[in-house]
Amino acid sequence: MKAEIIAVGTELLLGQIVNTNAQYLSRELAGMGIDVYYQTVVGDNLGRIKDALKLSSTRADIVVLTGGLGPTQDDLTKDAVAEFIGTSLHIDRMAMDNIDRFFMDRGIKMTENNKRQALAIDGGTPLPNETGLAVGNAVTHEETHYILLPGPPKELIPMFERQAKPWLMQHVLTEELSIYSKMLKFAGIGESALDDRLSDLITGQSDPTIALYAKEGEVTVRISTKASSEAEAMKKLDRLEEKIKSLAPEHFYANEDVPIEKSHRGHDGRSRPDPQRGGELHGRPCHGKPYVDPRKRNHAAWRNRMLHESDQAQARSCAETAA
Repeated sequence: MKAEIIAVGTELLLGQIVNTNAQYLSRELAGMGIDVYYQTVVGDNLGRIKDALKLSSTRADIVVLTGGLGPTQDDLTKDAVAEFIGTSLHIDRMAMDNIDRFFMDRGIKMTENNKRQALAIDGGTPLPNETGLAVGNAVTHEETHYILLPGPPKELIPMFERQAKPWLMQHVLTEELSIYSKMLKFAGIGESALDDRLSDLITGQSDPTIALYAKEGEVTVRISTKASSEAEAMKKLDRLEEKIKSLAPEHFYANEDVPIEKSHRGHDGRSRPDPQRGGELHGRPCHGKPYVDPRKRNHAAWRNRMLHESDQAQARSCAETAA
């Protein structure tokens, strides 16, 4: 099952706010076994939103739209979806009652444009907003499923958890497998050098899959699989983990998503840096250097050296690639 996230809002294009919703939704959808292949950001323009919908409908089974559900004239997400699928909008009675109650409780006169927040797509399912006013929507058209969520994270997250996710599970994901992942952490080696060591595994990958991500001073290898249970997934991931570790054992330091300075002895019993002992390693150092008494160096110095070694490794890898 393939998904695309369309974030609607000119403020995103102007860099005025960070699109944290896409990060959250990508993580949640992946956990449901849904592959997010595309993320799109589009401004508050009816024509351009419809263009984005036209493209997404050709390459995704599920399209999640965020933002543009508010009361103002440039909140156009519902209008765009309704026009694109050839249907109309109506006032959802429950949503309208919630809006009326909100203003009545505060003794504030409601302006007419607030009724737009109660608009729902004909033939779809309104998604109640328990932490705001704008109702969400879920609708299926020509085998593509559209989920409309509000932009503010304090409204989007509860709506997705309590409304959109159950709707997807009931109407869309009747036989979908969940995705499980493990993070393998390496230090003192550059991304391209580690990629070279894992070349055969990466070339032949199918399930589980392998992906490398470089960060400051470390490289993360994410291995992922789809399975009907966690136990089944861990069997596959554990086998691949052992193969990967055997190809770069001197650089491996953790099989969980922790930074170097917070890691201890790994689950496999290998030596790990201990920040409580000045960064010294229990037993053989994972970076292959001679033992250094912890009294002669502090944690910051150890971390800086590891970062320096990783930078040097990355530079050597880049130089080898260029040659």
